[in-house]
Amino acid sequence: QSCVQVDKSTIVNEAVNYIKTLEHTLQTLQKQRIEKLQNAPFLITSQAEELKLKEEFLANKESSKNFFVSTKTCQSCLIPPCFQTWSSPNVVLNLCGDDAQISVCSPRKPGLLATIFKILGSIN
Repeated sequence: QSCVQVDKSTIVNEAVNYIKTLEHTLQTLQKQRIEKLQNAPFLITSQAEELKLKEEFLANKESSKNFFVSTKTCQSCLIPPCFQTWSSPNVVLNLCGDDAQISVCSPRKPGLLATIFKILGSIN
């Protein structure tokens, strides 16, 4: 069994070099992310369009068919190719490809989750 003697300054120098390498990698990844975001279209809605969507939602609030307001209802909007969001006062649904994220904020009610899944099943 061989014991290698390493002085403290060597350990510190190696740690500093490794941290610098990690920082460089982080900067490179951040630049790549910014470039991707700049090349991808974003959802852009005017305040008037957003207000119109909210008014339509509130007008149809009682109808389960219009339970969700889709960000895709805006004709002049640009939207990322795989990301869609629907929302109501207590529910938010995010879809990206085959993945979905559902957020529900409500007191415990029997049958609520089944109702939500029924509505989601009726959406293409």
